[in-house]
Amino acid sequence: MKTLNYVLIITGLLTSLGMSIYAAQPWGDNYAYQDIHGYLGLLLWDLWVALPFALLYLLSRYYRNSAPHLKLLFVACLIGSIFAAYIYIDSIMFSTSSTSALIFIFLPI
Repeated sequence: MKTLNYVLIITGLLTSLGMSIYAAQPWGDNYAYQDIHGYLGLLLWDLWVALPFALLYLLSRYYRNSAPHLKLLFVACLIGSIFAAYIYIDSIMFSTSSTSALIFIFLPI
């Protein structure tokens, strides 16, 4: 069960960070990334996006020997990873509104 939790956490983390970097598009001649301040801002946002997954990882390590806690963490990892990945992909890839990028602020909460 704990291995499945780790797989879900890593999948959700990579999907969330990938969508964050894709939404920011820090490559090419993007005016926001002409100096180091833009990249530091992106790093801070990515740390904010990764915070729930880090907390799930720490909880999974702390309760690795407790079967009831691992089952509860499995549900939390499933909701946190699959739901977050779906919301990030839907809001960035398929939404036509620019306000959908606000999901990176409010979903980690």
